[in-house]
Amino acid sequence: MAVAVEMAYTVSGMDTYHKASAQMGFTGGRHPAPGILFHWVEAVQGGFIVHEVWESEEQFNAFLEEHLQPMSAALGTDEPEVAVRAVASYRRPK
Repeated sequence: MAVAVEMAYTVSGMDTYHKASAQMGFTGGRHPAPGILFHWVEAVQGGFIVHEVWESEEQFNAFLEEHLQPMSAALGTDEPEVAVRAVASYRRPK
């Protein structure tokens, strides 16, 4: 079952997001993780929120453990607040 994920980071500005994206090789608008359907980020006061839709919670958890947790440690940021919700339906363009 597809899941929607929100990860709220408490940092100053968007620099941390851009550094993490570059270090993980997310260039040219591409997100190479298997199972990701959609990704966007919103700047908010006191940080940013990453929004994603994944094919399954297991795929998200694998990405979290393999990439995001080590990246948070390397950048010296706190782990984000993570909310995961089931997606009842979604549509993609052909």
